Amino acid sequence: MPTRYDYVFVGIFLILTILAYFILNPFLTAILGSFILAYVFYPVYSKMRRFIRNETIRALIVSFLIVLLFTLPMMFVANSLVHEARVNYLFIKDFISSGKFMGGEECTDPSSACALQNLIASYASNSQVQYYATDFFAKAADFLISFAGRLIFSIPAYLLNFFIMLFLVYYLLKEGEVLIYRLKVLLPVTDEYAENIYNTIKQTTFAVVYGHVIVAAGQATIGGLAFWIFGVPSPILWSFVMFFLALIPLMGTPLVWGPAVIFKFASNEPVSAIGILIVGIFISTADNFIKPKLIAEKAGKVHPAAILLGVLGGMLLFGIVGMFIGPVILSLLMTFIKIYEDDKIEAKG
Repeated sequence: MPTRYDYVFVGIFLILTILAYFILNPFLTAILGSFILAYVFYPVYSKMRRFIRNETIRALIVSFLIVLLFTLPMMFVANSLVHEARVNYLFIKDFISSGKFMGGEECTDPSSACALQNLIASYASNSQVQYYATDFFAKAADFLISFAGRLIFSIPAYLLNFFIMLFLVYYLLKEGEVLIYRLKVLLPVTDEYAENIYNTIKQTTFAVVYGHVIVAAGQATIGGLAFWIFGVPSPILWSFVMFFLALIPLMGTPLVWGPAVIFKFASNEPVSAIGILIVGIFISTADNFIKPKLIAEKAGKVHPAAILLGVLGGMLLFGIVGMFIGPVILSLLMTFIKIYEDDKIEAKG
């Protein structure tokens, strides 16, 4: 029978847990991200054991590798994007102000593509359409400038979270096995169930990371090929950008192929614009069907609907890191329900 000391202990434990949540809440994204990164890079850390016995040196090397993998591509892409955005913005602005937006000489070729170009040009040559187009680009430019300003001011917060994430990754790599063992011991279930829970986390995490990376690589490859075929400048650069943005469900790749469609329409290339639009819609919609199915196959018994809801709901709750954490949480919930069902069946038997 519980004594008053037991109730006092539970009460203090609950108070400390609530206080700990409020303390850690500002860094929740970094904490969750550190678990994902530690899991992804642990095989590298483990294989280095054959060459480097010292755990501290191995963890430092892997942490430094993570820094390089994050910073070097981002610096390259950011530098190239600034240059491309400035050049393309000036081109479109001059093109619109010249009064030839979607206009120009009438096409006399009897092909359907030429007829489509003349149809679009007839609408675009209207002064009201040109006014709205100019206003649209001006507002888009203002939005990008304000977004860039907010992004610059948020850099210190991003750097702090990145530092915390690396700090935690370093210790998770060194002490991850001990932490996993302690968590298994603390779980109020049998050793068999504890191992089942651990395998669920491990399998689902691998499936989510694998699915996101593979699908994003496929989207970037198809989008880059479309850009190369239809003559969009710097297709390799935009493939890199699409790969990173493809990790964001629903709104990722349209941020790249959408402006490319507008750019091609503005350049009197409606066939290229429609081609990019078709490819863009395909890679954006296929993402929502292929990714859940691919992750569900790798995750074992997790339903694709749970994967999709986990990705989207996780992002709404935890941000970018949530698309990895959400499916893991739902798969764990299903595992606990299965454990409860097995216990009920065993009790009745």
